[in-house]
Amino acid sequence: NRKAIGIVLLKDVVKPGIKDRIRELRTMGIRTVMCTGDNRLTAAAIARESGVDDFVAEAKPETKLTLIQAEKAAGRLVAMTGDGTNDAPALARADVGLSMNSGTSAAKEAGNMVDLDNDPTKLIEVVSIGKQLLITRGALTTFSITNDVAKYFAIIPAIFIAV
Repeated sequence: NRKAIGIVLLKDVVKPGIKDRIRELRTMGIRTVMCTGDNRLTAAAIARESGVDDFVAEAKPETKLTLIQAEKAAGRLVAMTGDGTNDAPALARADVGLSMNSGTSAAKEAGNMVDLDNDPTKLIEVVSIGKQLLITRGALTTFSITNDVAKYFAIIPAIFIAV
């Protein structure tokens, strides 16, 4: 009869709240690039809906790796999230590789961390913790230097008094 009896719609769904999380990354000075194997039309729609700064479509593993290497060569600190075997080389090359728990074992092995919640915006927490660690390290270094200088000021007069 060739009569349509229904329509099936397949759509990649962006997680709720992702646009706000991407905006939060942007306010932290982080540029977001979605690098996907999806076709250009699908990638553009997802990029627009999620609010990423840029996207690369139809990306093969070599494309992702080249992108990571180019960003690092430009002197940028690069973080990447991924879940597939095709992400593994780029995850391993990134300064910070965050693999999804639902991902392949290759991706989990390649990344520095595994996100148990499968939330790619976990990088916000990673960046915040990293900044706190840098501040703490700076404070500890300052304390250590000040403490050493104070010791010398206490020891040197004692040497002259003893003589």
